[in-house]
Amino acid sequence: GGQLLGWDFQLQNPYVIATLAALFTVIALNLLNVFTVGQWLPSAWQNADKNQNAATQAFFSGILAILISSPCSAPFVGAALSLALQLPAPLALAVFACMGLGVALPVLLASFFPRILQWLPKPGAWMEGLRQFMAFPMLATVVWLAWVLGQQSGIAGMAVLLTLLILLAGFIWAWQHQGMVRRLGAAFFG
Repeated sequence: GGQLLGWDFQLQNPYVIATLAALFTVIALNLLNVFTVGQWLPSAWQNADKNQNAATQAFFSGILAILISSPCSAPFVGAALSLALQLPAPLALAVFACMGLGVALPVLLASFFPRILQWLPKPGAWMEGLRQFMAFPMLATVVWLAWVLGQQSGIAGMAVLLTLLILLAGFIWAWQHQGMVRRLGAAFFG
């Protein structure tokens, strides 16, 4: 597009900023249990793991781990990608191989040294509290993205973004209900 690639090139486009703000809003709503992703998946996808072999399950679990960790790893991956774009192909591939090893290393260590699993905290109610707490960094990111958009397009652009995010959140909330609440909510927020 005629623009130089740099550390923040993707945040120069107001549409990208608005899309990221919407994504982080949806992630925050999910973390706050406003909705669960599994509710929206077709039943064939929800039951697919029962019919797969162990290798296929491990493959898709790895993809899921990458998708879930993306909000936390994106700043580091972005830095690595901007470096890789400037390197020759063999070095760029080495960067990607190191990124893959970094994602797989905890699982590899736990498989070779199962005693490591004893050091991990046991699952429990604390996990739900942590999940809900993690929504607030996501919402803080939405505030920052709205500020960035406000710097680019003024207070009116920021107000439009925040209004659209409220409508998005309301629509998702309404969709989780049944009957009249869903219909009225979808009509009001949609």
